[in-house]
Amino acid sequence: MLPFAIAFGIFGVTSGIPAFYVILMSATVYAGLAQFVVVNMYTSGIDQIPLLIGFVMLVNVRFFLMGISLLPYSALQPKWQRFLLAFGLSDEPYVVVINRFTTKGYNLHYQVYAYSLVYLFWVLGTAIGCAVSRVITDPLALGVDFAMCAAFLVMLFPRLRSPQNRLAAIVSSGSAVILHQAGLGEGAIVAASILGFCTVVAVKNLFSTYVREA
Repeated sequence: MLPFAIAFGIFGVTSGIPAFYVILMSATVYAGLAQFVVVNMYTSGIDQIPLLIGFVMLVNVRFFLMGISLLPYSALQPKWQRFLLAFGLSDEPYVVVINRFTTKGYNLHYQVYAYSLVYLFWVLGTAIGCAVSRVITDPLALGVDFAMCAAFLVMLFPRLRSPQNRLAAIVSSGSAVILHQAGLGEGAIVAASILGFCTVVAVKNLFSTYVREA
């Protein structure tokens, strides 16, 4: 998380956005990859707020799917707590907490600790990136492109223990490649994620129906 945050700080400042607003964006938006997309769009001349918000929501649709998987664990919490937990949801802490919850049960304090730690690292890393942006002007010089792929693979492998997760991974990854080759571009990842999720839900429903009728 910290290298990505530093890279975003560098990217934001070198794109012409004042450091204060770059850090403020990390503290209030806290959307990881979507922040890179928004900065790139804004510096490319796309400054319509509704369009920028729409792209953030599109890129972050995966958090909606993550939230659904966490709902059985946090559904009994007060609404204000669920709101804060939704804000703190991101890729890395999600993997950490869902792995723990599925093996040891739900623990609110563990979830808050994991979310808070990653959030602080994200904001702190952004500030560091802004500070060193005069020395390091290219985020790719940090190897962020490779590190990002490696990080997502590390997050994926522990979740491949169950057949339904393996099915989702196969459908999503295969669909992403096909859709990207078909010209869907960055939207291929979003569409493939939704397709993988829907496939697993459909298979589970079909299996449940078969068991009831057997």
